[in-house]
Amino acid sequence: MDYEALSETINPLPFLHNHKIKNENGQPIEFKDHYFLIRPYSDMSPKQVVMKPSQIGWSVLGINKAIWLAKYKRANVIYTLPSKSIVKDFVTPKVDPIIMQNPTYQNMVGKTDSIALKEIDGRFVYFRGSWEETAAISISAEVLINDEVDRSNQKVLRTYRTRLDDAARKRPDLGFVWQFSN
Repeated sequence: MDYEALSETINPLPFLHNHKIKNENGQPIEFKDHYFLIRPYSDMSPKQVVMKPSQIGWSVLGINKAIWLAKYKRANVIYTLPSKSIVKDFVTPKVDPIIMQNPTYQNMVGKTDSIALKEIDGRFVYFRGSWEETAAISISAEVLINDEVDRSNQKVLRTYRTRLDDAARKRPDLGFVWQFSN
């Protein structure tokens, strides 16, 4: 049995290590200077709320875990940021370069590859703003990641949480809500 391949389907940390995943700058994800990210990369708790300092790699963690969840847990993921314009400013310099720096990710991305929507091995990662209420309708998912939650419209975030209702019924192993801010 290939335990290395099996381990990466259970937890994102071995996946990152086995595939030598790089960040948006082309640097390998490393834990020598970021040892504090080892547990968060391994943590698959369904409810997570994190207050973090800025510029420590947490958004990169969120991106990597979103892609991993789409691939290995067959989950649709909604990744929110405070506004639609911030989504563009996030996906273009951060998400897209992470995908381009990693052949493993390039092989996972399907036909749908836009600023707001990435197809990952037949599942989807939605990048949405959380200020406009209409952004939270007409999609459903099994995982909700709220980045910069304190700068987001809390009423809209509540609407996004309702997008997980069906997931909780059909997929009790998912229905994740992860929120982080600084």
